Amino acid sequence: MDVKTATAASFSRVAEAGLSPKVIATWDPALVRDPRLLVPVDVRVLVVAPGEDVGHADVATTLLAGGEPGGRAGPAPFTDGPPRAPGVYLHWALPDALTRGTGDETAGVQMRPLPDRWLVARLEPGGRRAVRAWVVESERGRRVALEDWAGEAEAAKAPSGLTPEQLTALAGGDPAWAAVWDNVVDRFAMHDDLDGRFELRDVSYLIAGWYSKPELDPIHPAPDRPQFDELLRELGWELDRTSLARLAAERRRRQQAAEKAGLEASPAGFAGTAGKLEPELEQRSRALEG
Repeated sequence: MDVKTATAASFSRVAEAGLSPKVIATWDPALVRDPRLLVPVDVRVLVVAPGEDVGHADVATTLLAGGEPGGRAGPAPFTDGPPRAPGVYLHWALPDALTRGTGDETAGVQMRPLPDRWLVARLEPGGRRAVRAWVVESERGRRVALEDWAGEAEAAKAPSGLTPEQLTALAGGDPAWAAVWDNVVDRFAMHDDLDGRFELRDVSYLIAGWYSKPELDPIHPAPDRPQFDELLRELGWELDRTSLARLAAERRRRQQAAEKAGLEASPAGFAGTAGKLEPELEQRSRALEG
């Protein structure tokens, strides 16, 4: 086969796959493409204009000051808080299922670990929206610009006063700890100074969290955990089977497209506990395709 014929065959495979040249050029075979269950979080925003005096009480009980347990105790009553610098103050509440505890007289209160990685992206207005993004490493109490974040291998080298397992709703020693912005800066809150461009209007934010250790995810498979449906009921979460079946069909289509383009990819199945739904989803997705 000459070069011309080989090139034509390659273009034919790419065209048949339906993947763009950019997708093929940036394809990462190690990227986990398993479906994700997205649980909404409540995000609150405070905008402080330059020169604006936003009075607030100092109610922080930063028991994790400096990333170490045993920080300062609560301030004296009616103490004024420090001035707020101009910019946007973001604060997100954790899903209720992750802030409820269980326990008994022997074991004490047991809390689920909280997501310790958060992507926070600022989307600016315009036809081609400029994006500025950060990764928040919650157990370390630090924020890294997305373009500078080197992934978990490098993040693990940074000092940390908490382990991901210790990051719970009671990590501050108070059930209301995470409800105070000053307690959880660069954990479950952050200040965006807008790079000094306070004239910006109609700015949007995208916030998405995950676990640096997948085994800490409450729906990650484990021998001692309930079945998938039972676990969802326990967490108070619902999952639409028809939508999941459509996702299974789309995932299988993308898997086949990758194979046609000669790209390496993981099998088009559902990993973990959700994999037990595979026969049902296969039947539903085939029906949808038919």
